[in-house]
Amino acid sequence: MQAQEHPLDAAVHGAASELAKLGVPTTGALLLLATGLGTLPSKLRHAGSVKLGRAKHVPGAWKEATLHWGELNGLACWLLEDAPGPADEGGREQPGAAAWVRAFPVWLAKLAGARHLIHVSAATALPEAGKPLSLLGSLVVAEDHINLSGGTPLHALSGSTLGPLFPAVSTLHDSVLRPALLTEAKRQGIPLEPAVVACVAGPSMSTPAERRWWRTAGASVAIQDLTPPLLAAAHAGLSVVALSAVVDAGSDDIPTVLLRAERAVPQIEELVWAFAPHVAKAVAAAERDEA
Repeated sequence: MQAQEHPLDAAVHGAASELAKLGVPTTGALLLLATGLGTLPSKLRHAGSVKLGRAKHVPGAWKEATLHWGELNGLACWLLEDAPGPADEGGREQPGAAAWVRAFPVWLAKLAGARHLIHVSAATALPEAGKPLSLLGSLVVAEDHINLSGGTPLHALSGSTLGPLFPAVSTLHDSVLRPALLTEAKRQGIPLEPAVVACVAGPSMSTPAERRWWRTAGASVAIQDLTPPLLAAAHAGLSVVALSAVVDAGSDDIPTVLLRAERAVPQIEELVWAFAPHVAKAVAAAERDEA
């Protein structure tokens, strides 16, 4: 008797076929933006967009999301807001959904040719005791991460053919593209530092004890809900550049946090635009090596 296709594989293959029929092109990279799309869709050349719900195989949590595609400063890419589910649920998957649903677009982009995941989010600074908040208000790029979220999108994927049961994560954060991003930030005069990221659960503000513990664990910033796209990328075989705006240091003053996030958007967009040609070059090099 033929083995039944894993639900993740069936959803990804079905959605990819449906989106291709709707005119969605292949891509070199997925830009998954937890801070919102901003003006980036307007900067795409040869652009298009589609509501993911037009593909019936797309999980319910992602059906209201809009996928944008086009060429961003030379990079063929997809743009998608990293916010599944209803907005009033904080951009989270539906209750009872399979663990893989949260990171579904990562596997979908891989099947469409993506080689890189560029993830953008907001972060909480974890300063050492007695030291100033040097990272607050700046940007960081992950050089490594610690999964402290208590979850994984890879739960029960032993029957999937989209990746190995135990994907390697030691080289997940791209050691070639990260220096290129740091170089571009320096050229643009944008404060950017490499950081070890504590991937934590959300949505909630953190306690002082939690922040001390995360810092003791070796992290300098904490980011909510970053585990799913990171581990999905590892499973799918995508390299990752995770860029974050440090907008909080444990304050419960939400308006101030949101204001910092809003002020970071122009810098993020400027940096992503300048960085895109480096990603395009990496995609082209990989394609030449495989030819």
